[in-house]
Amino acid sequence: SLLVSKLDVDRRSDGRLAALLRLTQTRSQPCKAVVRFLRDVEAAILIDHPGDDTINQTLPEANHASRLETSGDKISLSMAGHAVVDLLVVFDHPDSE
Repeated sequence: SLLVSKLDVDRRSDGRLAALLRLTQTRSQPCKAVVRFLRDVEAAILIDHPGDDTINQTLPEANHASRLETSGDKISLSMAGHAVVDLLVVFDHPDSE
């Protein structure tokens, strides 16, 4: 019931790989969603108004309300029925890069 309706991946100005993601809950029921990636996630935040330079947005502190729970390659969030959310996901910078 969760649709990834937009996914843009790019390098941030600091060199880290990041993604802008739009998720849509397609049912009228709330859900607890988990999104997994092929790379570990350093941080994921909710974006109120995506703009031209959102990919380089400064990340808030770990306890900030807009930061989502992450664990390894997973992001966890709760979504209301028919909700649409925009996320900025910044991936861990592997030692090999």
